[in-house]
Amino acid sequence: MLYQELLLNFAEKLEETQRETSSLIEEANNGIQLCNNTLSDLRRAVAMHGFESQYAEIHFFKNIKSEPLRFLIYYTEVRSCELKIPKWGLQAKFEFLEVETNRINSFFNHNLDFQLYMEDGRTSLDKRYFTRKYLSDCPLTASHRYFRDPLFNTSHDELWALVKGLGLYGNYLKEFNARIRLSNIRSESSQEKDPPFQFTLPPTAAMEFIYAFKELRAFNHGNFDIKPFTEYFCKVFDINIKDPYGLFAQITNRKTKRAKYIQMLLDSFLNFLERRDKYS
Repeated sequence: MLYQELLLNFAEKLEETQRETSSLIEEANNGIQLCNNTLSDLRRAVAMHGFESQYAEIHFFKNIKSEPLRFLIYYTEVRSCELKIPKWGLQAKFEFLEVETNRINSFFNHNLDFQLYMEDGRTSLDKRYFTRKYLSDCPLTASHRYFRDPLFNTSHDELWALVKGLGLYGNYLKEFNARIRLSNIRSESSQEKDPPFQFTLPPTAAMEFIYAFKELRAFNHGNFDIKPFTEYFCKVFDINIKDPYGLFAQITNRKTKRAKYIQMLLDSFLNFLERRDKYS
């Protein structure tokens, strides 16, 4: 009962930490401290009270100790990732995340049999995996621990916590990757809203040019509708034309200079040629 109370207290404080921290780094730092404190409390309790039965010992190392330990692993990995990931360069970030993802996949592939044993809910090997009597039957894992506490370790309790903790970390990597891609899409979208070239003449000038393009067969040999072409023209050159047909009606109703801007275009180009000829 004491161990369960310590675990419930840990869960409440963890939820509070996740709710009240303002950044993932802060959550990871506070989470690591909370996990270490809880594991220290659990070890002291085991030293003082031990276990009433083999079943209680198995339950502790399988279901209680693994909770703060898995979050310790998770937060340690997250903190490391947040600090080490390249600050600049989209491709560099994706490559870093790919290396981390491959490392996680390699761990799970290496420990697939144990993972399936646990996920299938089997119990036939629990005595060997989760009692301290068989501590020497340690598997090869990524933890590289040279000393294992005979009071507070079994052969597979840390491996089970690694499976759960790295599973959380794998989900974090997936979400991180998605956030970067979404941020890149938004950045590209923002750049599209501020194009490098803007049409700076009035909308009526754009409509003169668009109708002239159609008659000249400058695009698609003239096989296009005015409205979709106008929408495309507006998107490319950052201009707003809500009623292209209304603007064309204004052009046709002119009494003089019906091709006002096209004539200006022609005059400007001819003036340019004349100036150029003077310096030739």
